[in-house]
Amino acid sequence: MHALKTKSESKKFIRIQKGRRASIKTKHHSKNDSKYLYLGCSQDIKDYLTQFFIRTITTLSTNSSNSKPLPITLPLLPSINACTRCKNIFPNEYNQWCSPCETLFFQQKFRTWSSGNGQVDEFIRKTQLTCFKSPTTINGEFEGPQPLLRFIPYAEYSNVSLIGQGGFSKVYRATWSQNILFGTLKWWTNEMEKQNSETLYKIIYEEASDNFKQNGIDVKKNLGHDDLKKYKSFKKITKKFGHSKSKHNLKSWYDRFISRVDNEITQGHIIIPDEQYTGTTPQYVALKQLINSQDISGPDFVRELQTYFRCMNSGRIPQLYGISRDKETNDFILVTQYTSGGNLRQHIHENFINMDWWRKVAILFDIAKSIKSIHIHGFVHHDFHSGNVLIDIDPNIPGMIKQQEQNEMISTFKHDVLVSDLGISIPATEFSSPCQKKQYGIIPYIAPEVLQGGECSRPSEIYSFAIVMWELMSGKLAFQSVPHDQKLVEKICSGMRPEITKDAPRFYSDLMERCWDPIPAKRPDIDEIVKIIGNWRRPRVTDPELFNKAEKIRTLMIKEKGQKSNKIHKQAKYYSRLLDFEKNQS
Repeated sequence: MHALKTKSESKKFIRIQKGRRASIKTKHHSKNDSKYLYLGCSQDIKDYLTQFFIRTITTLSTNSSNSKPLPITLPLLPSINACTRCKNIFPNEYNQWCSPCETLFFQQKFRTWSSGNGQVDEFIRKTQLTCFKSPTTINGEFEGPQPLLRFIPYAEYSNVSLIGQGGFSKVYRATWSQNILFGTLKWWTNEMEKQNSETLYKIIYEEASDNFKQNGIDVKKNLGHDDLKKYKSFKKITKKFGHSKSKHNLKSWYDRFISRVDNEITQGHIIIPDEQYTGTTPQYVALKQLINSQDISGPDFVRELQTYFRCMNSGRIPQLYGISRDKETNDFILVTQYTSGGNLRQHIHENFINMDWWRKVAILFDIAKSIKSIHIHGFVHHDFHSGNVLIDIDPNIPGMIKQQEQNEMISTFKHDVLVSDLGISIPATEFSSPCQKKQYGIIPYIAPEVLQGGECSRPSEIYSFAIVMWELMSGKLAFQSVPHDQKLVEKICSGMRPEITKDAPRFYSDLMERCWDPIPAKRPDIDEIVKIIGNWRRPRVTDPELFNKAEKIRTLMIKEKGQKSNKIHKQAKYYSRLLDFEKNQS
């Protein structure tokens, strides 16, 4: 059990109101307690404590024939299924989110922040007012609940360090002192639960009568999880108890609990989170600074944010937490999920010798599903390459496991695969420019028809996918030994493709060659690709011996060649840039 915190330890967690500590003895909000201006007012605390007590006796209640002593330690309580403020049952227990109450909190804080761009502010506010809707499916694919965004002051970051730089942005890793739900009712309730549950149960147990401690809670009918909805006050819930004596004893127990907790709060022994609360666990985030974005004013930037926001619900795109401004340059910053494994390009470079064909196929399958999640929303990435495929390592999985389950070969790795930078890999000035969009990207990944002036499309993205397939196969970057110039463009448009390695299984190379076919209409769509790669993992469809044979060849090639340095030509550019060869050869 958590020991009660000392007054000095808890002082910073307690809200001070007009020189006094918050109290829960009042039945209603005092004049100093604004119902929606902040969390942690007296009625919030009492409502939470009442709900906690109800959940506890719900768990402990038994029929008289099955009486048993109360447990000394905190039992597993049912999850919170109703708002502590309005008492309404959550429409979706998966979220535990009360939209009416949370909306009021957000609306009253709108005037306290601004990104400096009205269109960006409007978009952020819209996400806050429509967040956490029920999970849905799009074209048969599961979509999680709608998230929200915040404007995050730069002062909330620490330990900021540069981890990457491209043509139009810089990427930093930072520690964020808060989280996306900070200051919401859900956050407040979760922190109350995390910090105080064991202490509150200790008080419940100590204040129980000897009869309750020895024989448990004798009720006429076990309490149900919907009791908070039906009985908005504790006085009414006692009607569930069979005998007046039991009702009286239970009511007395509740009163002692409330009085004891009130005293502990007054003494500063119980943590009440507020806006100065520092108990939230910090988290790593990635800060993508958009170079020269101080004066973004066009609607295209917000449109690209909306695209990213809609697609990230699939769980295959890094979470976007909010927007910041750089403290020195005032550039816009996208605050996203930090992926500890870096990008696929780095992952291949550092781990290629240990990447067997099962592992390559598993990664490729996740990449294909990520692209599918973009395409089913009606979008294309516009700049898909291995630098935009991120690896998020899961420390809870010790490593790779191969097993056969339900006729499917499963390779489990300690990572998730995510696709980043959807629609935002262009100069910030392009978001504000009314002129026709130019072509940006990395030459080896761009489809011939786009290099010849065509529009980016789903088929052109399948071509880019084929080049990533080639990287996974070879461990190299496509066309890394030659300058990325007009000559290379002409050769690609004339049909030149990277050389296929000897260890590639035939089924793998066949799909890759279909994906980089010079005629866009002949390339498979992403649905077919996902189905094909999925079948590779099924022994009844694809003979596992084909993998074993490829793996033997791969191992032999490594022994013969070792891990030779893959020298990259000084004019081979693997970052997004303007493709204008008459004016820009840099």
